[in-house]
Amino acid sequence: MYAIRDARLDQKLDGVDARLTHLFGGLDQKLDGVDARLNTRTDAMRAELVAEIRRLDTRMDGMDRELRTAIDIRERLAALEARRAP
Repeated sequence: MYAIRDARLDQKLDGVDARLTHLFGGLDQKLDGVDARLNTRTDAMRAELVAEIRRLDTRMDGMDRELRTAIDIRERLAALEARRAP
């Protein structure tokens, strides 16, 4: 009698184990899909951020050249004004 109960319990436990294995397998697949989408989005955002940093770097280089030109012009103007003053 106990052997029959043990066999039934083993069957039930095997069934529960099979269902859990199936559920966890599906969960793993879903998580893998989410992970892949997150990696894709992260890579896209990283590329966008790098492009924006490069654009700003280029713009700052241009502003640096303009600032140096403005300082040079100011110094030349000050020199001309100093020569002109009595």
